[in-house]
Amino acid sequence: ASHGTKLEKPLKGRKSTVMEQRILDAAALLDHFNPVEFNSPFLAETRYKLLPALKDAQQHVIDWFEDWRDLDPFAIAPHALQGYYLLPRWFGSYEQLDAEATRAADPIHDGLAAGAYAAFFIQALDADPFAVDTLDVPLFLAGLDSIVDTHNRDQHLVNMLLAWFCCDFKGRPSRLTEGRFTRTRSNNTLRLATGRKDFARKYLRRVVPSHWSGGEVRAWSELGALFSEELLAGDVAHLGAKGLQ
Repeated sequence: ASHGTKLEKPLKGRKSTVMEQRILDAAALLDHFNPVEFNSPFLAETRYKLLPALKDAQQHVIDWFEDWRDLDPFAIAPHALQGYYLLPRWFGSYEQLDAEATRAADPIHDGLAAGAYAAFFIQALDADPFAVDTLDVPLFLAGLDSIVDTHNRDQHLVNMLLAWFCCDFKGRPSRLTEGRFTRTRSNNTLRLATGRKDFARKYLRRVVPSHWSGGEVRAWSELGALFSEELLAGDVAHLGAKGLQ
């Protein structure tokens, strides 16, 4: 299951490799254990991660996600992986990704609620920057606020999200100039850049090096780049109990 998101494309219409056959064997075994009946988020997660190797994955992608989400409503992982699976390369489209993210953020759902919209797009944007075309940026940024507040502004979570914001998503800017919707893409990317700064100011209280590829040096380097204009203007950045000032 840990290799589930590493397949190049769904299994339908092509021969399976040895590894993929093992995943199919695991799926057959899991058929005997219903995650809902066992009240097991672990079983729900494991079953869901097998989807890329299943020929009938399209039939299960929504239901199996909802089972996992309902069993672990405050977790980011179910929403993030569902957003990834709804990319065009797998089982959905950009429009479906946005629609399902919006539906998941409905207040009728327990757990992340508004934060679900942001959680849907975190892994999707990392894997496919073109997903930014359909992104509702204000709703995404409000969702990040909601996630952090739901988790009591936990600094491990804040560092993880900020590292994604500064390193992973930002790391593929050249691809964002390709294809259609250049104006929308440019506007959304600029609005996300502003949101990145606001997020750091509001929530960062301390640097947790383990969440940054390259450790503390990389973290401060990225933060310096993020606030380069202010630093070049002579401002002094201070990180403390009141946040980044």
